[in-house]
Amino acid sequence: MRNLILHTYSFNLMYAQKLLDGIADDQMTVQPTVDGHTLKNHPAWIIGHLANTSAGFGTMLLGVESQQPDGWQEKFGAGSEPVADASQYPDKQSLADKLADVHAFVAESFKNVDDARLAEPNPAERLAQVFPTIGEMITFVLTSHEATHLGQLSTWRRAMGLPSAF
Repeated sequence: MRNLILHTYSFNLMYAQKLLDGIADDQMTVQPTVDGHTLKNHPAWIIGHLANTSAGFGTMLLGVESQQPDGWQEKFGAGSEPVADASQYPDKQSLADKLADVHAFVAESFKNVDDARLAEPNPAERLAQVFPTIGEMITFVLTSHEATHLGQLSTWRRAMGLPSAF
């Protein structure tokens, strides 16, 4: 089962990289409006959020050394508000590199974590009712959580007039 989760996590990284292709640096914080609704989650926030979430939950759930840069929890964590000011975010390449680095580190950590650890109760109290064990929570973080935000990035691309990533 672990190999299936890691395969999906690897696919998510490849998909994120494809979704970033063709996005200019000056577009990374654009928040387009579609049918009267502003798409607040722009590429800079989405990629930073995915890197931050994997890094944070990797530390919390797998017990590994933190991979979160200073200030990223406030900028990219749950409840943070994406802003259109590009100066508030790292550049596109830095975000993409951080996501790739975190993916490699967390994937290796997940591959090597003891099964007994995955069976332990989820320490993320807010989500423990839905994902009661560490294994269930980390599976969600590496698969469904990423896919949800990558879907937002795909929608953002279309709103910006960019072609499908596939």
